[in-house]
Amino acid sequence: MRSRPERFKTACVTGLGSGLLPGPTGTWGSLVAVVLFAGWWLTAGTSRLLHEVVLLVALAAACVVAIRFGPWAITRYRRPDPKQFTLDEVAGQWLALLALPIGTDAGLTPLLTVLAGQFVLFRFFDVLKPTPARELERLPGGWGILADDLAAGLYANLAGQVLWRLPPVAGWLASPSVETAAGAGAASYHPVLAALVLGVIEGLTEFLPISSTGHMVIAMPVLGVQADVAPWNVVLWVSQFAAILAVVLYFWRDLWRLAKTFRPAAWPRHVFTRVGVAMVPTIGLALPFKGLLDPLERSPAAVAWALILGAGLMEFIDRRFRRERPQKLEDVTLGQAFWIGVIQCVSMWPGVSRAGASILGGMALGLTPRVATEFSFYLAIPTMLGAALLKLVKHRHELTGEATGLLLVASATAFVVALVVIAGFLSYVRKYRFTPFAVYRVLLGVAVLAFSAWWT
Repeated sequence: MRSRPERFKTACVTGLGSGLLPGPTGTWGSLVAVVLFAGWWLTAGTSRLLHEVVLLVALAAACVVAIRFGPWAITRYRRPDPKQFTLDEVAGQWLALLALPIGTDAGLTPLLTVLAGQFVLFRFFDVLKPTPARELERLPGGWGILADDLAAGLYANLAGQVLWRLPPVAGWLASPSVETAAGAGAASYHPVLAALVLGVIEGLTEFLPISSTGHMVIAMPVLGVQADVAPWNVVLWVSQFAAILAVVLYFWRDLWRLAKTFRPAAWPRHVFTRVGVAMVPTIGLALPFKGLLDPLERSPAAVAWALILGAGLMEFIDRRFRRERPQKLEDVTLGQAFWIGVIQCVSMWPGVSRAGASILGGMALGLTPRVATEFSFYLAIPTMLGAALLKLVKHRHELTGEATGLLLVASATAFVVALVVIAGFLSYVRKYRFTPFAVYRVLLGVAVLAFSAWWT
């Protein structure tokens, strides 16, 4: 049993235990900092000076503890920058939140918008590590663990100072919080709550084989959200950018390595070429047929039966075609990539799931579950990016201050959830079958049918 001083040190360096959680521990550390900041902001009164002084004291204390306990953590976890050490993320995130242009009398929506935006900015710079962050990592002991996160926090703070002072955004932040009424027959709801829920759904379902549409059929009527009415027509689609960012950040080392090794003479064997080949049928079939199938999203029966039948097909492919052997992403052939792109187009039918179609299609074509999942994630980058860009261009004039704020809240939530899902799902598919997802799809399909009958 560890002594009391050792437990105290562990609680400090792990950011109140966030470094001991599964998945991306740096993200959990940042989230702890944001939650502590929000709790203090909402309960400590209206003195802005008091807010900033307390934040500065907390930041200084976190830095001192990180430097003091850094050598102990390096020895205990046997790594120069242990992933369990998240106090540096807490300090960097607090620096990103320092002296932001938001009043203490701001409503809940502007506050959560700023917190979500600064969270995303800090995570972006912390992963990207622009100069001099990488050089600072080489400092000895706790200094090296802490310094690069402080650099990321400074970059995020400077970016936030510019972002939140842009005239449209600043004008909205200065206005009182707006409660939005739901449509006829629905209960009243707060738009931030709706954005948070939609962000969770986006982050969870975009990369799991369980279909986002099936969840939206239930969630949108309950929240009073109408997919074709501003600002939700933009929020629902453009929050996919955050999910894309989660994929890029998770695989950024691999993506950078692949980009550096691309050679024109060897293009047929490159992973990016495989992804491009898979996109050919996706573009060729999606453009003419997507609009024809979109009305099915308003048919709960069509969505529900796609969920249920897809569950049966998922179980069959998992049992019949699952292969466990050494295989790399580079082993995907051009033919396999093309047919995965064709199979992905089946997901245009609401309720099928893009991730499910591409992963199970890859397994049926001879890929291992992990390689099929990785290829599905890579393929999601251009697929989702293209769909989100088209929607953003089409509705760019509807991005008012409130719409931008809700979009940032939904995007930050989707980013965090998607990052955890990607890490967890890749680990899951190597060891376990898809049976729990198949069972869940059946239950969700039944729930969609029951909900549509009851709600209408």
